Amino acid sequence: MIDVDLSTLEDALNYLEKEGYIRSRSGEKYTTYHLISDQLNPRLQRTLDTRKQIYDFIRENPGMYLSKIAEHLELSIQLTDYHLNHLLKNNLIVTSKDPRGHYKRYYVVDSDIEQHDRKILGVLRQEIPLSIVLLLLQHHTLQHKQLWKKLHILPSNLSYHLNKLIEYDIVTVYPHGENKGYHLKNREDIIRILEEYEVMLSMEMTVDSFSNIWKDFSLSSLKE
Repeated sequence: MIDVDLSTLEDALNYLEKEGYIRSRSGEKYTTYHLISDQLNPRLQRTLDTRKQIYDFIRENPGMYLSKIAEHLELSIQLTDYHLNHLLKNNLIVTSKDPRGHYKRYYVVDSDIEQHDRKILGVLRQEIPLSIVLLLLQHHTLQHKQLWKKLHILPSNLSYHLNKLIEYDIVTVYPHGENKGYHLKNREDIIRILEEYEVMLSMEMTVDSFSNIWKDFSLSSLKE
């Protein structure tokens, strides 16, 4: 069973009929469709298989962007972008951008992911912001210098990502000793999103060094 809306299915059937791969026959109550040959054109079959592969990957990994989709599926950027544009044109997927417009992230149309979750997912699917969030889950509040020492990145780079997390209402900042302290604004919400969308599994290749932090935190949460 294909889980798409009626108008999208009709568009797909019209496309296949126009290209000569199927024919339609109208009855009193229904229109039936038949393959013109027993086997689809090999080129069309490869195209359909690739698009289904991309669609399934987005459904299982909502919020991924172009280069990550291409990398995971071992496709070229150009080919992936071509198929993504086709899926967009046929209303099978949708996109969202961060406020700065740096990244376009993809979601399936029938996804029940709320806009709030989409926004946060887009941030958590980036290595440095995710690493910051995991550290704040473990330590509750950290100063800029403490985060910088743990992450081993340039202070300016850290500040950039902290400002992005603040902008998205993921992290809040307030006086902590003589310096600013960074704290997760809604820990329960972040934990829910990390678990519900299996963010750590999809990011495991890029944040291996932090996977143990998440495991330790998950175990400690179960004991509370």
